[in-house]
This record gives sequence, structure tokens and C-alpha cells, in this order.
Amino acid sequence: MKYLLRIALLVICFLIANEIHAKKTKDQLWKELKETPYDSVKVDHYILLSNLYESNDIDSALWTAREALKISTKSNYIEGLCASNQKIGIVYQNSGKYKEANGYF
Repeated sequence: MKYLLRIALLVICFLIANEIHAKKTKDQLWKELKETPYDSVKVDHYILLSNLYESNDIDSALWTAREALKISTKSNYIEGLCASNQKIGIVYQNSGKYKEANGYF
């Protein structure tokens, strides 16, 4: 019984530490995003943010991926277009919205 309690406590500590690290990473990405003048860096940061939001905030994951798509389209950043379309498709797919996902893949 004590063994199971220790394992559960360890898992909880790991999850808390992971959430704290993710929050710090999100804050760093948002800060860098606001400071960079380069569209390609903005797109890459939006995609990274979408990855971080995907597991617990689908709306934010979609919003950040769509922002990446807008910037990529405006600046004709081909790699960003591919990555953002793929990311939007993945978020829709993981949400069970297969018809929407198909349009982005």
C-alpha cells in the first residue's frame, strides 16, 4: 500500500512540474513572439504555442495555428504554410472533427 502511495505521489509531482515548465515555456514564447520582427520566427513560435496548447486548450491551439497560417500566407512563407495547415488539421483530427481536418491536410 505504501508503495502505491509513493508512486501516486511521484506521478502527481511529475505532472505539477511538467505544468510549471509548460507555463514558463509559453510565457517565453509569447515574449519572444512580441519582440521579433521576422515573420518566419513568428510563425514558428505560433506553431510551438499551438503544440503546447493542444493537450489542454483546443481553442487556443486552433487560434495560434490560424495566426501562423495568416502570417505565412501574408509573407508567402511556404514552410510555414505547410506547418500551419498540418497543425490545424492535427488539432481538428484530435478533436474528432475529421471533415475539417481533411480540408487542412
